[in-house]
Amino acid sequence: MRPVPASNCHITLAFIGESGAGDVEAIREAIEGSAAPATRLSLGAPAWLPRRRPRALALDIHDGRGELEACHARLAAALAEAIGWQPARRFRPHVTAVRLSRGVDPGSRPLPVSPALDFSGESVTLYRSVLLPEGAKYEALATVRL
Repeated sequence: MRPVPASNCHITLAFIGESGAGDVEAIREAIEGSAAPATRLSLGAPAWLPRRRPRALALDIHDGRGELEACHARLAAALAEAIGWQPARRFRPHVTAVRLSRGVDPGSRPLPVSPALDFSGESVTLYRSVLLPEGAKYEALATVRL
């Protein structure tokens, strides 16, 4: 098990995947037109993700007023219009805390209780993810302050 460095902790609003360099400006504009701060977010229960053959321990993110879900929906619509993007899976806001090495099965290991932590988002950032043997390295391509 490898803890995720604090500098890599984030909530993914939309995983875009492979995209051309020419899309960066269109994606930044989509973020700018759809992002709004969620008033209060909090850490939820830990979970092994995905459920079958887990590769990570994540902490769910709770948003009692639904603002994060609404931001995701606006961004998804803007990205669909701008670059034809479609989500690959249902939106599940979470922060990945630990990555599992291949072949590690957490089985029925008990999960710890999440710390009580409330926070607000400060920005939405478009990252390029570079996969390295020691883990992902994220390069910010565009940031929109909330």
